Amino acid sequence: MKRLVKIFSKYYVLILFVFLQTLSIVMIIQGKNYHKSLFVNSVNSITGNTYSAISNYQQYFQLREDNLLLAEENTRLKALTPIAVRKLNDRYIVIDDSLYQQKYTYRRANVVRNSISKRNNYVVINLGAKDGVMEDMGIITDNGIVGMVVQVSDHYAKAISFLHQNTNIACKIKRNNASGTLVWQEGNHRMARLENLPLTTNVLKGDTVMTNGFSFIYPKGILMGEVASVDKNQETQQLDIRVKLSLDYNSLNHVYVVENLDKKELETINQEEL
Repeated sequence: MKRLVKIFSKYYVLILFVFLQTLSIVMIIQGKNYHKSLFVNSVNSITGNTYSAISNYQQYFQLREDNLLLAEENTRLKALTPIAVRKLNDRYIVIDDSLYQQKYTYRRANVVRNSISKRNNYVVINLGAKDGVMEDMGIITDNGIVGMVVQVSDHYAKAISFLHQNTNIACKIKRNNASGTLVWQEGNHRMARLENLPLTTNVLKGDTVMTNGFSFIYPKGILMGEVASVDKNQETQQLDIRVKLSLDYNSLNHVYVVENLDKKELETINQEEL
């Protein structure tokens, strides 16, 4: 109590000034509608800006969790797409002869290592054998094919990237279903070549290129890119088609490991036919 009295006696002039100033402001606000309105609006503006700033910070720190939830939701939705479901006819499982109707499962993963500047590039993801990942499974994103798993440990998997001299993907022109083989154009991680299309094929600049579903690894309809240029090669009697890839392999982050549940059966059937 003595300390409080001592502080008051020392700063009584300042305390009195603050009290009278506050009293004057209150009397002005209560006595004049304009000033009252101005004060309320100012307080509301400050409060609103404060809440907005707090909300923005909360949303920023929530981004990581939201991204993970979105990736998990994409994984679930991919498993519900028509290409991921077998057609059922009474008690019988029907698989289209064109191999378009296949069943796939998807596992979300993160890229932990990736290269794009070598002749043969690889990708490492943070899922392995204990997560159900096996060799020859495909790795994809919403914007294109990443590669194929070639080595698996308990918690990690290594994949041959599409940016590899031994990688080729069965693709088609969306507009007319003309099928060819997509291979990486070495030296540029955003360009590829669509090969094995005869001169008579109708291909235009800007055409969309996507997987045709003939692969036992990758589903049908995965976007790969668009035609950047078309030239005629009279010597080979084929079109020289350059494709700008939709996937930027230098920015890989979230990916999906795709498993074709009918792969072994289809491979057996294919061998018997040959």
